[in-house]
Amino acid sequence: MRYRSIELALFELELAGIISDLDPGVKRIDQYGLLAMAFKRSAGDNAFELLRRYKTTSEHSYHRALQALEQIQKSRPAKPPEPQPEIPATVPTRDPAPPTQETAEEAEERVRQPLILVPNHQNPSDPDPDRVDDPQCNMK
Repeated sequence: MRYRSIELALFELELAGIISDLDPGVKRIDQYGLLAMAFKRSAGDNAFELLRRYKTTSEHSYHRALQALEQIQKSRPAKPPEPQPEIPATVPTRDPAPPTQETAEEAEERVRQPLILVPNHQNPSDPDPDRVDDPQCNMK
């Protein structure tokens, strides 16, 4: 991979030379323009032909790598299906408690007692437990 470092350094030297040789009439040139000028200076008169060859070589390398990857994927053994967890046919339940015999007096006493319902989610300091303070929630 040293050749890439050398190539980068050579282009940076070319760019430095181009920047110092720029015509004062050139008001603005972007990085791609500078890079194209450096490539043209290093390639000479056949810059387009050289660029076309570089592009063709890189496309061929890409397609060879893609074909190799597809071949490897085809030759890979298929994964066995993941085992599904067994679901019991019947859900085990507890036997209900045997019914107790309630006397008439006990039943009458149970009916006379007041039924008190207290929600367990209510905060005593919050006067309205159904209020939603979330600004992203539209339920108010």
